[in-house]
Amino acid sequence: MRAYLVAKVRFDDPGGRDNYYMVSAGRKTVIITVIQRTWSPGSSVSVTENDLYLGADDEPLIAPNLNEDPLGIYSNNFRVFTDELIGGRQYDLTLKLSYMKPDTAHYEFSCSQIYLQSITRDSTCICFRIRHM
Repeated sequence: MRAYLVAKVRFDDPGGRDNYYMVSAGRKTVIITVIQRTWSPGSSVSVTENDLYLGADDEPLIAPNLNEDPLGIYSNNFRVFTDELIGGRQYDLTLKLSYMKPDTAHYEFSCSQIYLQSITRDSTCICFRIRHM
């Protein structure tokens, strides 16, 4: 069974023009290999970074109304959206992050981050062109 963390990302959309956004998530994990039972300066450290699954199926800015997609073929893998529904207001995005509990007994720690980027209309066209290649 997959576990999720639900996160709310609050942002202010500047009014008066069309704005475009892209949201993504990543996780940095640190694992300290302990040769003895306790940490020592000689312990090796492994750091990994990876993208996280970002569930946004219930978020109206990112996922379409399912009634408008009767075949279930719409996909927004890049999580790109416009401010069409919120123009000039503050908004809370509701997102789900895949979650795996770190093994702190073995000195494993992780930090998840959500990245909300303001992008241009041109960069949204580039994203969609790459997706369809």
